[in-house]
Amino acid sequence: MLLTTIHLCCLSLLMLCAGEQKYPYDGPENEITIHVTPGSTECFYQKAKAQQTLEIEYQVIDANFGDVNINQELDINFQLFSPSGKELISDFKQSDANHRVPLLKYEKI
Repeated sequence: MLLTTIHLCCLSLLMLCAGEQKYPYDGPENEITIHVTPGSTECFYQKAKAQQTLEIEYQVIDANFGDVNINQELDINFQLFSPSGKELISDFKQSDANHRVPLLKYEKI
């Protein structure tokens, strides 16, 4: 489960799952662009299998939302949680980042 706290953004999020392609969600990459209201919290979910590596890349690419001051910083708070609620990644006030998270056999991601 992905939990993102968005301050300003049109977020470009790239998630890669490396491993065998036995299931549709095992594809080499999924890329999505998300438009989020400033100051809101959004959750996004990505299926993944044990023994894969989940690669997550995000970038704030725009902050032009009507009455929002576009001179404000383009940053977000980003958190990645396992389905059991374990926090795997926590970034605060970042405009972009790359992460590689090995999905261990015993960890339900």
